[in-house]
Amino acid sequence: MRKQAGAFLILAAILLTVAFVAPVAAQDDTSAEPGCAAPMPLQIGDIIFVRGGVNIRNNPTLSGGLVNRTTGILPDFRIIDGPVCADGFNWWKVSAPGNDGWLAEGPWLQPQRQRTVEELCGAALTIPTGTPTELLTGLRVRDAANLGGRVLTVAPVGSMAVVLDGPICADEIYWWQIQVMVLGVEYTGYVAQGRFGANFLLPENLRNLPQCRPPERFDVGDRVEVIASPGRPRPLLAAPGFDSTLVATLLNNIGAQVIGSPVCADDMNWWPIQVLSRPDVLGWMAEGGTGAIYLRLIEVPDGGFPGN
Repeated sequence: MRKQAGAFLILAAILLTVAFVAPVAAQDDTSAEPGCAAPMPLQIGDIIFVRGGVNIRNNPTLSGGLVNRTTGILPDFRIIDGPVCADGFNWWKVSAPGNDGWLAEGPWLQPQRQRTVEELCGAALTIPTGTPTELLTGLRVRDAANLGGRVLTVAPVGSMAVVLDGPICADEIYWWQIQVMVLGVEYTGYVAQGRFGANFLLPENLRNLPQCRPPERFDVGDRVEVIASPGRPRPLLAAPGFDSTLVATLLNNIGAQVIGSPVCADDMNWWPIQVLSRPDVLGWMAEGGTGAIYLRLIEVPDGGFPGN
């Protein structure tokens, strides 16, 4: 009889334990808030890039007060908290120029990585040492290869210089050391190769190469849309130039993001872009020519882009 009573007490204790433990286990299984996808694999201290027009809020919610808005001029954003799921978005708190705040996760937010020289400064000209080079615009001649270099003189448009060294990538510009005569005085210093894809230098060895007009002033991170006629989608290619491998064909109004600097090929400026709806699709697209626009900047609305 005592054995039966003891067995009954043990069984009752097990049932009570299950009754109290099971709800806790169920809560653990649903610890992630509903309504949010799995967050990006970010952690505290990571550096991220956020394109322009994205709102930064004082709380991780769409109703949070606006404390800042990104400009897309490549500031460093450092993750300092998060993620927090609210309003269907994963939110990350960032430290950045201006006020700290919360960003909603989306295609506008990308983990930062070490950018290559080509991504920073674009395509460098090939100019052998000693090559006579014409200046296509008036250029400041500096004592160092950066925008902070002291200006020695301003060489006027049409000046002929001799290239001594380069290129050096600094401040997202290629710099060349030249020797040039200005008002009877010989100067040795550094000049910029160009900016926004436009070349300021025309060396003798490149005079017969394709020439492109100044490119559109897209920045890395800008959103653009494809302009195409019905039934005539635009080709997205693996490299600049019409003879490159076809990656995809893009219809009118397809959105994309600029991910690098333009390159001149086949007398047209080509931009590296990433399709917004298919981030795995990347390639090069011509911006267009006289009277024909293939890529157009998507203006940032006053309230920022939808969803954040």
